[in-house]
Amino acid sequence: MTGLLDLGNSRMKWAELVDGEPDQIERVAYANEGRVRWLADWLRGKASRRRVLIGSVLGREFEQQLCAELSGQADPVLEFVRPTDGVMGISLGYLDPARLGVDRFLGLVAAKATWNGAPLVVVDCGSAITIDALTARGEHLGGLIAPGLRAMRRGLEAVAPRLGGLAETDECPLFAVNTESAVHSGIMRVVATAIDGITGQMAAALGERVVRVLSGGDAPRLEALLKSRYHTEPDLVLKGLALLAQEP
Repeated sequence: MTGLLDLGNSRMKWAELVDGEPDQIERVAYANEGRVRWLADWLRGKASRRRVLIGSVLGREFEQQLCAELSGQADPVLEFVRPTDGVMGISLGYLDPARLGVDRFLGLVAAKATWNGAPLVVVDCGSAITIDALTARGEHLGGLIAPGLRAMRRGLEAVAPRLGGLAETDECPLFAVNTESAVHSGIMRVVATAIDGITGQMAAALGERVVRVLSGGDAPRLEALLKSRYHTEPDLVLKGLALLAQEP
């Protein structure tokens, strides 16, 4: 059986490939220290002697170190996905496709397979927010990258230290009457308004019948604040990995 592993910036997602779909999905936070050794041990316990298809945003050096740790005969066999022009009928718009984030690439793969023949705007809400456009013919027009919710909060605290260490809140009022809610609601609404505005501009450029797809760990938090209609697919990257796992 094949394992599917989505290595994000702050956590990872694991799934089994069952009948062509990601199954038994697990969301796991990284260890604070010794990430390479910790992940190698985790994979030995999860997928000994098995193929593991990986989408990683952690960089080539991390991948090389992980492969060096997992070089024994009984260890998992790692395969790292790379953005590749022409795969699954997608023509990548990046001048250098190798520099496109693999999470963005896998999101496009999964979205195109799900809504084949429709123009798409794919939004991934993680550590960074990425927004990519795909024509009905599978032409990737490019996209944008913006700070995610946590990155915006850290940036605000960096320039206004007095706002650091505030209590966490889920309150999101338009008229906040305390600083905790004002910061949380301000960040949430700025991000949601930006997503609606950017996807609206891209949809206008793509034409009618545009499908807007929302993915990533923060998608459920932002969904209620978005004004346009989105199809929420939290595990789009794993679905992309599942599709590529079945390709020759």
